Amino acid sequence: MQPHAFPNQIQRLCPEILTEIFMFCLPEPPKKPWNVKHISSQNAPLLLCSVCSSWRSLAISTPRLWQTLNFCSSYARRLSQAIDVESMTSVIHTWLDRSRALPLTIRANFWIEAPEADKVTHLILEELSQEVSRWETFEIWMCGTYLHYDPQMLGSSGSSIDRIPFTAARCLKRLCLLSPPTSVSVIPWLVDLTIQKTQTISMAVELIQRYPRLESLSLPVTFDSDRGRSLTRIRSITRHDTLRRLHLDALPYVSAVTDRLTLPALTDLSLQAGKGTILSEVEAVQVEADFSCSRLVDFFTRSNCGLLELGIRGFGSKFGPGDVLECLSHQSCQTLTHLALQTYEQSSPRMVGRELLIRMTYPDVDDDVHHVPLCPKLGHLELVECYRPDGPFSDLLGRMVISRCLGRTRDTKLRLLKLDHWYAAVTRKDKALLEFSQSSCDLKLEYTYR
Repeated sequence: MQPHAFPNQIQRLCPEILTEIFMFCLPEPPKKPWNVKHISSQNAPLLLCSVCSSWRSLAISTPRLWQTLNFCSSYARRLSQAIDVESMTSVIHTWLDRSRALPLTIRANFWIEAPEADKVTHLILEELSQEVSRWETFEIWMCGTYLHYDPQMLGSSGSSIDRIPFTAARCLKRLCLLSPPTSVSVIPWLVDLTIQKTQTISMAVELIQRYPRLESLSLPVTFDSDRGRSLTRIRSITRHDTLRRLHLDALPYVSAVTDRLTLPALTDLSLQAGKGTILSEVEAVQVEADFSCSRLVDFFTRSNCGLLELGIRGFGSKFGPGDVLECLSHQSCQTLTHLALQTYEQSSPRMVGRELLIRMTYPDVDDDVHHVPLCPKLGHLELVECYRPDGPFSDLLGRMVISRCLGRTRDTKLRLLKLDHWYAAVTRKDKALLEFSQSSCDLKLEYTYR
């Protein structure tokens, strides 16, 4: 084949086929907000425009290539590479213009290193707001040292965010902001909401009440301003029929928000304790007495939901082996496919105890077909700092894992196990069984200890 033959073949492709090839050249969406990079000519679609005139013409005339805009904006007085605002807004304007009338996905990461950054951000958001009626996904992440000195920046009434005419965002489904501005309450069609700044328990419930079509909510939560009274007073129960995913971080106690909710459509629940939560001695006693695992079980019973994913992290002594067993024994947990358990402190009681491992293990006798272990559909299990071998029963973890890897049916096999501990938590017996499961049963095993 002649050196010039291959380019000629590419040029002969019809525009429709070449357009589809261009679509596969687009970078993958960032998995983490801090992975959003500056707009670069080294990536598609700008890269496609620099190959040749025909590719440039085709790329510019293909709106689908431009309907997703991911960019990073950094401003710091001490940095010589601080962004050129005029150039940045010009690029954004051109990008949005090329997307024509298609729905837009916008992800922006703002690095706030100086007070002047608010002006820069305002100009950029003003340019983006010109096409607010086409927003389908709008994610704004705030990072940087200046936020520690002015935490209200870009997240309170009168800020750059509050100047956005959200009432015109009729296509908006997914929204991520530092804080919920006042105008967000007029978006009843919102489906997915992520808030980065800590909200009170009452505000978390209020956000769920605001959006009747909400399917996913993620935010950090803390005590209400009247924390002393809120510990013992449970307000009316809110029922929401479409919320499927609820991720709550920095919780003061495990049932802080779920005490006030009924969520029949819930399939994905993640509850994470706040590492910095400080309780008085009286409050600590109240939390221990009033907010046990049974309150979470009451929520499961009230909701009658079928969970697929469950994560419980960092509650230490407030969520011990008996609590985990009570929780996973509930009918709502028998549909689980993903389970993650974690404690933060080495001194905390282990969440995974002997009885739980036994209840999660298939019997050795194949004839016992009537015995179904807890969470029979579990395919992904993550244990972080929550397991310790139990004396003479030092192989219970390995036995449980291998019994589930062998499984009874294809859709009930354990496929992934993650173990992460500060010490070597796996005994030689456990290790041998886990390695056998890995080599003979196609188990993906990720085991680390520090």
